Amino acid sequence: VQAVEVVSPSGLWSTPRVPASAAWPDILRLALGSEGTLGVITAATVRLRPLPQERLVRSWLFPDWATGVAAILEMAQDGPRPTGMRLFDARETRVLLTMGGRPGGGLENLLGRLGRWYLKGRQACLALLAFEGRPQDNASALARARALRDTAIGKAVGVVPCEPELAALERAVLGGDGESDAE
Repeated sequence: VQAVEVVSPSGLWSTPRVPASAAWPDILRLALGSEGTLGVITAATVRLRPLPQERLVRSWLFPDWATGVAAILEMAQDGPRPTGMRLFDARETRVLLTMGGRPGGGLENLLGRLGRWYLKGRQACLALLAFEGRPQDNASALARARALRDTAIGKAVGVVPCEPELAALERAVLGGDGESDAE
């Protein structure tokens, strides 16, 4: 959203169609975040972008929180900059890997046992990274991210959510490259 027009009890007002400035409060964000308490938005100027040609989501395990934070921070500062990044702490990682699988299936029980075995005594942290854009740009960004991951001693656990969870967890437990680009 670039700008809005608002009808309020004091009359009609609009936000400027210029980028926000640190010199004054961001009235646009104030209007959007007020949830109608400052008035009713009657018009909005929006900027549209085309849908990305490709979406890739990867999951990696880092041996501990500090290693994961360092890798994510380096990506955020120096690139590649994934569209989205999330680092789960050790507790969240244990929950995600032990509760993975599909309800009602034997896979859930197997994943739970494998996840508990792999994480036993470890403080591993799971990172999810999303790349959106042109395939060639994604491939380049993913290659740079993999090099950074390998430097930080991260372990790929697969493609999420397209790759079967069992294969991803097996690769994490048994070693190897542990990453597949097949979707």
